[in-house]
Amino acid sequence: MVIYWFLHSASPNIAKSIMFRDTGAAMWQDLSDHFNHSNGPRIFQLRELATVLKQGDQDVQTYFTRLKVLWDEFFEFHPTVVFTSGAMEKLNDFYNLDQVLQFLTSLNESYHPIRAQILLIEPLPNISKVFSMAVQEERQHTLGSTTIPTIVATASTSDTQPLRPKKLRPICIHCNRPGHLIDKCYFLHSLP
Repeated sequence: MVIYWFLHSASPNIAKSIMFRDTGAAMWQDLSDHFNHSNGPRIFQLRELATVLKQGDQDVQTYFTRLKVLWDEFFEFHPTVVFTSGAMEKLNDFYNLDQVLQFLTSLNESYHPIRAQILLIEPLPNISKVFSMAVQEERQHTLGSTTIPTIVATASTSDTQPLRPKKLRPICIHCNRPGHLIDKCYFLHSLP
């Protein structure tokens, strides 16, 4: 079906050169040779973008998603090669190692403890596990910055100390509004 569509939509010269092949494999090989071009500038651009990408003020999930999009597009440019199961596993391990190291390198310095912990794991976990660990570390950071400790501190001080009366604010006798006296009243004197 794809070959039929291609032969009818391609230019007549290309269609004739591909159509008259002895086998389907030869026809597919001609199609591959004709349309399977390397895209060096785009591959270079993707590598460069992935190299300079840093977490900055983004959360871990946003940063990881941007990095993953670059990795996926970069992977699309790799040639499709048939490997034995052992060779494919080694290649996947290499890609995983590269992705883990790139992800950890670009994380903010506040993730130094989790980075050191992950790098000590032998063998290194896959990128999904490393991402999960970084997200958990980010959640721990946000837990430390919540206002719960200040609420507890306020509640404990109110039990031990009597409540102090609020400091009274001055009230203007001209406009009856709190916060200023008549000598600074904007209704009597113009705005500064």
